[in-house]
Amino acid sequence: MSVAIRDRIARHVEAAYPEEACGALFGLEAGRSHPLVTTAFPLPNRSPCKHEGFCLEPGELELACRARRALGESLIGFYHSHPDRSSMPSAADVEMAVWGLWQVTIPVVGGRSGARRAWRAEGTVACRK
Repeated sequence: MSVAIRDRIARHVEAAYPEEACGALFGLEAGRSHPLVTTAFPLPNRSPCKHEGFCLEPGELELACRARRALGESLIGFYHSHPDRSSMPSAADVEMAVWGLWQVTIPVVGGRSGARRAWRAEGTVACRK
């Protein structure tokens, strides 16, 4: 993930604070041990309790997927923030995770984003960047 994409995600999650922010990650996977993230696509948090969780609207995600597929990118994962919590995935994060896709959790404490944690739904923390 480039510095520009990391900065874009940081701005998104900081702007949403103290609510959770969420989005989709698109890029290239073929022949790579770790996918190349080429786009971070912010999505609206549709949860009725945005301070404690996030929810994606399937139709909005499908539109994003179609647009990015037209550019040759694949959905490789999701990101969301943890307001005033660590980047450690919660039980709800693990339960909601889509098998095989990357999940990135970003802590936001006092409105400032911290170190991200990337993991896959197989239950293994894959990297901590």
